[in-house]
Amino acid sequence: MALREHFMALFGVGAALGVFSALRFYAGVPIRLDDGSHPGTLCVVDFQPRELSEHQREALVRLADAAAEALMMRERAMAAQA
Repeated sequence: MALREHFMALFGVGAALGVFSALRFYAGVPIRLDDGSHPGTLCVVDFQPRELSEHQREALVRLADAAAEALMMRERAMAAQA
């Protein structure tokens, strides 16, 4: 699936308004929890074509890991309150 079609499928309303038609760059890393679930993807987009450096790729992975940790901490806190 091409980038534009991918965003149209994910964000039908925005795509219908033409918001995503000018995107030229997408990079995403899955957010994976310890239980194996995959609640989403941390992604970056841009209107200019680009490539991520190795350092930027590693940073994106670290940010996805931090997002996963935050979600798991929230789940633990909610379970403790129940």
